[in-house]
Amino acid sequence: MSDDLTRLFVRRWLEANERVQEQFAQRVAGAEAAGHRIVDGGQTGSYDDAGRAPWAITDWRTKVVLASGRDDYEGYDAALAKADPDGCWLLVDNLSQQTGLPEVDPIPGLPESLAEALLEWLESKSAPAEVAAWIDERLEDVEPRMRNEVDAFLAT
Repeated sequence: MSDDLTRLFVRRWLEANERVQEQFAQRVAGAEAAGHRIVDGGQTGSYDDAGRAPWAITDWRTKVVLASGRDDYEGYDAALAKADPDGCWLLVDNLSQQTGLPEVDPIPGLPESLAEALLEWLESKSAPAEVAAWIDERLEDVEPRMRNEVDAFLAT
């Protein structure tokens, strides 16, 4: 087996991740065009003895806190309904989960277990500079394609 197969896998993953980023950007644009406000947040700390936990919801683009409190789930749900009575808020996690993860078709000659290890490396352990050096491409070309869709969208 040659290093060419691992490099090919990495390049295909970068292409697939770029497509995921584009799909996410389209989902955000569509949601905003439909009048939704993209938000982020949720529980920010541990539960106390009364079963309440701190939480905060922020505007995804500006990071401005839109609502916060310390409640149980029912209190949290009621506070959100009060803060967003028209139901216009859309959690960014829902948009990114709809998009999914980059998928790379099997490459003949590349063992499946090695492909899985490469996926783990690319998705959680690699540095863009390492990847760029391994596939002999410029860091400026590789780095934006390695971001997750949320980070990539905010960088534009």
